[in-house]
Amino acid sequence: MVSYGGSSDPMTARLGLAAQTMQPELINNSNLGLASGVVAYQLVRPVLSTITRLGLLLGAAGAGAGPCRLGVYSEAGVQLVTTADMTTAFTTAGNNGKTIEGLLSGGTFAWSTSANYYIAAVCLLASQPTIGGQLSGVALPPINGHIPNANQSGQTDLPASFNPATAGTPGASFYFYAR
Repeated sequence: MVSYGGSSDPMTARLGLAAQTMQPELINNSNLGLASGVVAYQLVRPVLSTITRLGLLLGAAGAGAGPCRLGVYSEAGVQLVTTADMTTAFTTAGNNGKTIEGLLSGGTFAWSTSANYYIAAVCLLASQPTIGGQLSGVALPPINGHIPNANQSGQTDLPASFNPATAGTPGASFYFYAR
């Protein structure tokens, strides 16, 4: 899945978002598993330069103690900002089929509209939630030198950094957004 959010993407701006990983009408699956200890990374290019929240489409809530959080990484894989723990949002059945959001630690984050970033999610629960997105079954290779999506297993939280070139390439793309 090629991410949306560049300055030529009016739909992202019309939705009041700074970036989204795909247009909402392209979501074809709301039951994509977010495996425990696996960080999912989705590449975006923002249209708005300041954000306060990160979100995703929750298919079905999980259960357990967490932590669950979202974060922003540079295209080189350096963590730039995260949300506070969102375990309550990820484990509330009333959120099934809805978008859930977390406020950024520190309040706001300014990113460049001429650079790419990864929005990432991690959730460590006894029963994992499902997330909306696309299931293509095809691991996307780098496109024009950019890695559209990646994953990294064996994590207990969002790592300080990751190497996109050596990370796994999943056959699913999640719907994440920033605003």
